Amino acid sequence: HLNQLLIPKMLFRKTLGLGKSFSSSLGRRYLSSIQTIGEPKRGKERTPYNLKVGDKMEGFQLQRIENIENFDVQAYILQDERTKARFVHLDTMDEENAFAIMFRTPPKNSTGICHVLEHLALCGSKKYPVRDPFFNMIKRSLSSYMNAWTGFDFTMYPFSTTNYKDFYNLLSVYLDASFYPQLGAEDFAQEGHRLVLENGKLKFQGVVYNEMKGAMNDPNHFFLQSLNERLFKKSPYRFNSGGEPSEITDLLYQDLLKFHEEHYHPSNSWFLSYGDLDFRRHLDFLQENALRNFEPIQVNSQIPKEERWKEPERASVSCMQNPMMGENQNKVSVSYLMDNPGEDPYETFALALMSKMMFEGLNAPFYKGLIESGLGESFTPGIGYDITTRDATFTIGVDGAKDKEIHRIERAIHDILDELEEKGFDEKLFESALHNTLIETKKTRVNFGLNMISNMIPYTIFGIDPLIIFKIDEFASRLKKDFKKGLFQKLIKKYFRENKHKLTMTMEPDPKFQEEKDKNEKEKLEELEKKFTALEQTKIQEENKKLEIRQHEITDASILPTLE
Repeated sequence: HLNQLLIPKMLFRKTLGLGKSFSSSLGRRYLSSIQTIGEPKRGKERTPYNLKVGDKMEGFQLQRIENIENFDVQAYILQDERTKARFVHLDTMDEENAFAIMFRTPPKNSTGICHVLEHLALCGSKKYPVRDPFFNMIKRSLSSYMNAWTGFDFTMYPFSTTNYKDFYNLLSVYLDASFYPQLGAEDFAQEGHRLVLENGKLKFQGVVYNEMKGAMNDPNHFFLQSLNERLFKKSPYRFNSGGEPSEITDLLYQDLLKFHEEHYHPSNSWFLSYGDLDFRRHLDFLQENALRNFEPIQVNSQIPKEERWKEPERASVSCMQNPMMGENQNKVSVSYLMDNPGEDPYETFALALMSKMMFEGLNAPFYKGLIESGLGESFTPGIGYDITTRDATFTIGVDGAKDKEIHRIERAIHDILDELEEKGFDEKLFESALHNTLIETKKTRVNFGLNMISNMIPYTIFGIDPLIIFKIDEFASRLKKDFKKGLFQKLIKKYFRENKHKLTMTMEPDPKFQEEKDKNEKEKLEELEKKFTALEQTKIQEENKKLEIRQHEITDASILPTLE
């Protein structure tokens, strides 16, 4: 979302439709009717902290305190002295408390290991061996949000609630799911992939497998994945973190167990919290329920900087044809790889605002030049400035382009950039975009805390100051002066005119696209059938029977925490 502080859009699983979401609107409505004995003072009446940098508490050392007046937030940054787990707390009078457990999980292939693991973590844990504990918690929680996100390079488990007891109930379930999931073989077969026999023929099945088949048949999702695959040739972003269906079936159960052991570890974790509850109790709870049971390790989850191209490149991609759409289903885009957003946060803010001016509203240059002109029906997905990868990207493109207009579209994109570099942006457009950004950023909205946490993700995950997101007033004041000095023209010259890491990509529907994919899958299954003996086929049937028994098991949900 362009108005979310410094992040123009968040492309993790919740926006791509690939995650589980569990939410309830009961939290605020019935909060007053449920009181917890011994609940501390809340909101404006909460007990103030008396802390200083260097203080130690519950195994953590306080590294930084910052008062953020324009957001009425006091920020605390700490680190566990033993495991090096990092903790960021945003103290505020807001009684809707949010919390998130995050791990850096860059994929090494497109088997969807991060995505499958996210699913398996929600299939029961050591303390709560209940199938789908998150779903079962809906009936015993006042949560305003429960979810699991898998991004390009991270996995996060966030929740929010206004109720004191509910907060620690949810935290208990989340910690156990993250650090002590059961990760059973039957659950792997169900959520990841398995072979089944239908009418004597082998067939692939699995929740994630089927989910990603659907996702990759969506031209918009396929476009974004194809773009990353070609724009990033060395870093993990070239892989499909959700999983490529043809490769998901190559994922081994043992590899998933190893990935969890290495990546879902305190030494590779970040804890982010927001609200009026005393974070010192959070720290004690983390130690008691997770951290103290782990030894520190070295985790190799760093993400390398992408190697820059010496010359621009072009790519042509085919996709599935959508029979429900019109004749013009072509997509045309020009994308650029940019600098790491943390290298110059002010420049990041300026680029995000420039993206807003370029595309939002009827007077935006690219709307007038590409959409209103009739060259395209709409913008492509992933449009504008995106910092959800270590090296930011910027995409300009249209959907619904006619075959004969493709070259005209490319020319129009470059002509608009030329004009913006020469003349700059209209001052009224700039003032309106900046004003709206400042208003939208500070406007109280549902789950404001989760918005803050999600905004911190790309900075936190790359070891950059997570509090950069709150410098919006400082950056806005500076930008008003620099606008008159031609800042945006300089940025256009640097990142568009002189940038060699540029990809021009076209995507056109192919009536035989799905047929070819089905043919490849059929051939893979036929090869497996040739190697399978009668004994192995019997084993497949037995394993699927075990899974069926597991699926119909009645687990005791009463072991989950309640508000009583």
